[in-house]
Parts: sequence; structure tokens; C-alpha cells
Amino acid sequence: MTFNDFYERYFLINLSDYPNIGINLPITQIIFGLVIGAIIGSIIINLLRSGTHSVVKALIRYEARDEESARTLDEMRINTFSVRAALSSGGRLMKLISWVGKKEYTYEEYVALQKEKGFRDEKPDHRTSRLYLTAPDSDEVKSIFEKSGASLLHTVLFSVFLVAIFLCLTFLMPEILSFINDLLAK
Repeated sequence: MTFNDFYERYFLINLSDYPNIGINLPITQIIFGLVIGAIIGSIIINLLRSGTHSVVKALIRYEARDEESARTLDEMRINTFSVRAALSSGGRLMKLISWVGKKEYTYEEYVALQKEKGFRDEKPDHRTSRLYLTAPDSDEVKSIFEKSGASLLHTVLFSVFLVAIFLCLTFLMPEILSFINDLLAK
């Protein structure tokens, strides 16, 4: 069996090749796209989790608990891509930290501002903002501090696991589809 035959048999499976199924759908290409999407998603999640963990640990370490003790990323020596990405994402980290000069709104003011066209939540400037923890004794801050940071090893193992599942599915797919095709023929 040549490489081209192998590739066509296992990696170019289309459901239209099975007459009783009768759908024109390139199944292995769709599964491959899902696997690649899951791997990219796990890398992004790992990056954001790592940045969140770094910021919280640094703010606790430097005891940045109010505007007077606030620190910049450079002062804490954590001005990395993952930290800036976590600050830009507006996710979990933004509920835990604040920065000097941040505008505080009441609920009614915030709802009114959101109704205005073009309103965007304020985000800190990564170069100059002085950050601090808003609730340093909260359970969420403690859970982040106590857990180990996101691991590159977990992402690599997850990716290898997904590729192994994809390969198993790819090699079993012709037999499974032939079985389904034969069941539908009866």
C-alpha cells in the first residue's frame, strides 16, 4: 500500500462513499478540524490561566492590597505576554484586581452607561497601571494562590491524547462506517 492509498483510505473518508448513508460529508476532515480547535483552545486557556495565577501570586507577594501599596507589572517583574493577555481578556482576573484611577460606578450608573452607544469597560494600561487586589482575603484569591499554576505539561499531554484519539478514530472509521452502511441496507 502506497502512502497515497493509505492517505485516501484513512484520511479522505467521505460519507458519500457509503451509499446507504448518502450524505456528502468529509468526516475525517471535520474531526481533524475539531481536534486542532481543541488543541488551540487548550493552549489559549493555559496561557490565560498562567497569567491570572502570576498576577494574583505577585500581588499577594508584594502585599498590594490598596491604592497606596499598588504595583506596576514591571515593579513585580511579571510583564509577560501571558499576564498582559489575562489582563486584556476581561475575565476572572478583572473581578479580583483593580488599579489606581479606576472609575467606580454604582449599579444604576453602569446600566445607564451600557445602554449608551460605544461604551466599553475600562481596562488597565499594561505599562503604567498600578494594580492591587480588591478582596485579598476572598475564597477565589485563596483558591488561585493555593493551586499550582497552569502547566505546559498538561497542555502537551492533552494534545497528545487528542491526536491519539483522532488516529484511533481515523483507523476505525472505515470499519464503523461499513458496519453502519450494512445495517442501513437491511
